[in-house]
Amino acid sequence: MTRALLKKSREPLRLSPARNACRLAAVVLAFGLGACGGEAPRVEVSPAPSHSASASARVETAPEPPKPVCEALPVEVPPLDNSVIAADEVPLIDPTGKGLQHFYERLARVARGKAKDHVRIAIYGDSNMTMDFIAGPLRRELQASFGDGGHGFIALARPWSHYRHIDVIQEIGAAFESFAITTKPTGDGAYGIAGIVSESPSPGSKVRIKTAGEKSPVGRTASRFDVFYLKGPRRGAFELMVDGVSQAKLESEASERAAAAYRIEVPDAPHAFDSVVRSPHYVRFLGSAIERTTPGVVVDNLGVGAMNTRCIVLMDPVIAAPILEHRRYDLVILMTGTADIYQTDEAVGFVKEVVARHRAANPDVSFLLVAPPDRGVSHATRPLLKIGEQRKALASEVSVGFWDLLHAMGGPTSMMKFIRRSQALPDQIHFSEPGGAWVGHRLHQALMRGFESYLQGHPQAGCEGNEKEQAPQPLGLYLGRSASERSASAP
Repeated sequence: MTRALLKKSREPLRLSPARNACRLAAVVLAFGLGACGGEAPRVEVSPAPSHSASASARVETAPEPPKPVCEALPVEVPPLDNSVIAADEVPLIDPTGKGLQHFYERLARVARGKAKDHVRIAIYGDSNMTMDFIAGPLRRELQASFGDGGHGFIALARPWSHYRHIDVIQEIGAAFESFAITTKPTGDGAYGIAGIVSESPSPGSKVRIKTAGEKSPVGRTASRFDVFYLKGPRRGAFELMVDGVSQAKLESEASERAAAAYRIEVPDAPHAFDSVVRSPHYVRFLGSAIERTTPGVVVDNLGVGAMNTRCIVLMDPVIAAPILEHRRYDLVILMTGTADIYQTDEAVGFVKEVVARHRAANPDVSFLLVAPPDRGVSHATRPLLKIGEQRKALASEVSVGFWDLLHAMGGPTSMMKFIRRSQALPDQIHFSEPGGAWVGHRLHQALMRGFESYLQGHPQAGCEGNEKEQAPQPLGLYLGRSASERSASAP
């Protein structure tokens, strides 16, 4: 596919996202019937032959054609790598059988080539996720099996020098100020979904997101770019550019606060996507997503340093909900918990609220709760064991999946083994890059084992007609309506 010409964005379209129980009104398609003019042809019908009363009438009916049967869908479950850290396989559990059903069905559709859109996975996590050590290897392995759908979400900000993702390039101008809900809050709760934002009032300030280099196994090309930003009073203008060519000039000034987004599509190839401030008023970027057109798997890493589950609840739902509806996650993985020990009694309620908000935005979303990792010494591990027990109990109560990372590492005090073998740092909290990859591989193995088990009980998973699926969002402007505008248009 040539890169000579970039596709122009279509005329701006505005969609009104639903809020909690409210839903979008159905779109009625009117089909034109009898549109052609002229008189219909006349057909002469001969009378049927007469039969005597004694004659028996026989009606021959053609047999119904056999319904197509989907072939068995093979699943390659990766073997456990015990060459550095040896630990028994710990499968994930889904006690109700419904916590991960939607994710498995969508994954099967992608595997069968029947999907219209990507399988999207979101991972909430703390500082162990800010360098993509866990999510990156998981992304690579899933995309190797089911297709590279693109890198997915990355913040247009760098709140810490160590914030980075693999298989994508991020460059942020010095005039941007970055915020994080944990270490440098905005004070207004307007973070979108990631807990990380940036803003600048300086014309010419630029954030660039580029596809990965040739040595990366995935992420080398992209064909779709979404930018999420905040609309509101006294907000500025910015320009979107692809490979140095202007694609759109957008104004974020509005009477009320709202999440807004703009989508650009280009030929699938290596690209550089620039978001450039063009006025002396603050522009706040809530993040971006780069994807490809052909359905595959996308993994959004939403890691924030020092994140606990309560922080997710503190993000303004008026700003977050429309973005969640747009991203349409098929699976949300909650890998917070290490910092939840300071609010152990309240942690269950926060987890329930996170699940409820996602289900309000996308009712079919699957959820996987992950027990936090070990802390190396018994007195530090005991409260983490309690967090794991709470999440395992919630799997039955709110119909979600559960995976016990602490026991997948080898159980209590196993972090010390990781430290001795350079798989974790001496602080007994953070994995090193190879240690994070070990966790990512084990999580991938658990997901594939669970997928294999699901297919054994549901051999027709992913076949035509097993699910309703929406096509990707349109180009141009979408979201962008305030809470009052959405409430006024809701049924």
